[in-house]
Amino acid sequence: MRQLVHVLLAGALPAEQWREYKQLIEQLCAVLGIENISVHFEEELSADVSGELRRLIGIVVVANPRPGLVASLPALKLIQSLWAGVDKLLLDSTLPTEVPVARLVDPAMTETMTQTALGHVMWLHRKMHQYYAQQKKQQWQPLEHQSTAQTTVGVIGYGELGKATGQLLRMLGFNVLGYRRTEPEPSVYVGESGLTHVLQSSDIVINLLPLVADTKGFFNSQRFLQFKQGACFVNLARGAHVIEPDLQEALSSRLAFAILDVFNTEPLEPNHWFWNHPKVVVTPHVAADTRVQTAVPVVVENLRRVALGLEPLYLVDRKSGY
Repeated sequence: MRQLVHVLLAGALPAEQWREYKQLIEQLCAVLGIENISVHFEEELSADVSGELRRLIGIVVVANPRPGLVASLPALKLIQSLWAGVDKLLLDSTLPTEVPVARLVDPAMTETMTQTALGHVMWLHRKMHQYYAQQKKQQWQPLEHQSTAQTTVGVIGYGELGKATGQLLRMLGFNVLGYRRTEPEPSVYVGESGLTHVLQSSDIVINLLPLVADTKGFFNSQRFLQFKQGACFVNLARGAHVIEPDLQEALSSRLAFAILDVFNTEPLEPNHWFWNHPKVVVTPHVAADTRVQTAVPVVVENLRRVALGLEPLYLVDRKSGY
């Protein structure tokens, strides 16, 4: 009989959602014949006066857990995040360096992100932002528009999500240029010169970068000056990628429009200038949310792997941060 693997669900999700995770994990484990998994809630740690449960937890499934919690689990074999990005998780300085961290790579999340990116690109490509401004002034003025083949979309952060986004846009005829830190390929550039080429060539720029130390404040005044005059900016990654005063200046001088889904402070403060700026659309961090039904199979596969002594999927490189 295999040793029982104790799994802790911990972090900033509503209790009802954690109960749904537990139920679906247990159901899928039963279907797959995984009998040596025991799932626990964070509250059980507080109720366990002896501390025995804390010493037994082998896997923790987290969604922005409180700092220090993971470090208090001495028998951990895996930290499984429920988010695609692990930047907030890695900010916990007490996180054990010897325990592997896995991020969530959910095909359904990828699909949602690409759909969101496509929707924003099409909205900007067909000049809906300009028609909306005209509507407020009761102006009836058809605008000339170009074909998708004449429109270049730059995808900054050409990883898993970026590549899927680029492929979908190419299917609709857009000219797509990608930027990532390493491994160039046709139409995908690396290095500062490659980034400059993508920014200067793109009518619409989409940010899908991971948030790590050297991408904080990535979109600053210098980078915005490299944008094509009249280009549009879409941020679907992290608010900390953008220096907000620099974006405000760029909107007054260089950029035609910005669609922002992520922010330094969330929810966005009521008096923030983003709300009422005529060249900004705000969405409340909804580009690609984690859905319990599609996340659970990914999580359970890693639980299965740990229970069998196999290497988990989608492990994070601590040096790169993703």
